[in-house]
Amino acid sequence: MQAFLCLLLRLSERVTRMINEPNKIAMILSGIVSVLLERGHGNIDVSIKRDDKSTTIIIIQRQATYTDTFIEWLKKGLKPRRKGVVEEYYWRLADMNFESDNLNLVGALIDESEVQLKDNVLRIKVARYIG
Repeated sequence: MQAFLCLLLRLSERVTRMINEPNKIAMILSGIVSVLLERGHGNIDVSIKRDDKSTTIIIIQRQATYTDTFIEWLKKGLKPRRKGVVEEYYWRLADMNFESDNLNLVGALIDESEVQLKDNVLRIKVARYIG
């Protein structure tokens, strides 16, 4: 009986995570785009690709005139720091109080990131693995 309850608890946690997955993707996207819009730049294209193993978000902003300092700040904030238990803690905190310029939360929700500014085109790619 105890083994069955443990299995049921694990299954329940997995279902809860899967239900929250679209919301987490939306929060990642919102966090990044909000930072870019707050800096006064528009002209943003977004691509989201999902499959059974991951979700990849690519954000391209043309006519981007950011400083090297800002790009380094973005890279640092988007550095992947995802850890299962910590992610759930951050997710609950975010549900209560999410500030759009807090890229630390975004970093806690992703597994990969790339930030590149070349010829006034900013390209941000983040990935989140499923499972």
